[in-house]
Amino acid sequence: MQFNFIWPFCHAIVGLIKKSDFSKVLGTVGLPKETHNLAQTAREVLTQSKLKVTEPRLAVLLLLMTEHGPFSADEVFQKLKKQKTDSVTIYRCLAAFSEKGLIDRVDLRDGIARYEYLGEGEHHHHLTCIRCKRSEEIADCDVERFERIAKRRGFIRLSHTLELFGICAACAAQDNNAKNG
Repeated sequence: MQFNFIWPFCHAIVGLIKKSDFSKVLGTVGLPKETHNLAQTAREVLTQSKLKVTEPRLAVLLLLMTEHGPFSADEVFQKLKKQKTDSVTIYRCLAAFSEKGLIDRVDLRDGIARYEYLGEGEHHHHLTCIRCKRSEEIADCDVERFERIAKRRGFIRLSHTLELFGICAACAAQDNNAKNG
């Protein structure tokens, strides 16, 4: 799910959220109702995960909830520069979210840890170009068959990751142009 159209509004929200009444703050800045709901959801996710609701945590979580990832800590830092959140805080937020199971760590085989928010019931994999590093989501998951086999064999608390790597059509076309040109 993408909410790119409301991300600029989320920047405005995070700067205003202190200990004041949350809905009153949102109402005063005239943000769309979707933003109120999303920001409230982010606040609830943190609270239910027993994480203190802070401006940096809200900013990082809202970013991960609204923009298509996965993102490295440095990419999160760059996107949140306006929030004046330092890189150490970004790393701590990502570590806390990962520990609580709020975000998923994605390995694109380039030595950089990336993270993305997975809402309740959401599950997908990635298809990544080894040349340009562009990554696409794959919504279908046929791995559940293997999980059923593992359960029959007595395994519990199962999880899995599946990342596919190859050369995307655009990079393949560039290769063909280079060979023919």
